[in-house]
Amino acid sequence: MKPIVFSLCLILAGFSPGFSQVAGTFYSSGDANEIYGPVLKSYEIEPLVLQQIVSLAEKEGNRIWFFYDENGSSFIISGRAKTVLFTTGNSTFDGKLGRVFDVIKVQTLLNKHPGKLVNLQLRQNGVFSLETDGEVLERGLMCPPFCE
Repeated sequence: MKPIVFSLCLILAGFSPGFSQVAGTFYSSGDANEIYGPVLKSYEIEPLVLQQIVSLAEKEGNRIWFFYDENGSSFIISGRAKTVLFTTGNSTFDGKLGRVFDVIKVQTLLNKHPGKLVNLQLRQNGVFSLETDGEVLERGLMCPPFCE
């Protein structure tokens, strides 16, 4: 009986976003607008700055966290344990929504579009995305509940 329970736990852990799901999917800007709605607020970030942030986040693990106000007035990029790596204004996490992406996905976006500005985007219904040169990174895990 114990081997069956153990096997079932391993199988379920494989389907759990906190354990194995890759956080982030690429879309064209047109597809992202159709699926997730129009961009309501956007903040431009230099690719070199985002590259430095990704390098710092990578030292702390394989994920990078993006927090934002519901109205898009400020953004925070953090590493594990809410280590603030970048902020556009208010650096408190109170009342902010969050999305978690795998570092490799953000790095892939930067590598595919070298030197291009990156837009931190807030879409309708609290959807957050990263966009550069017509390509959008979306489907980050919600934080909470998937903050680890």
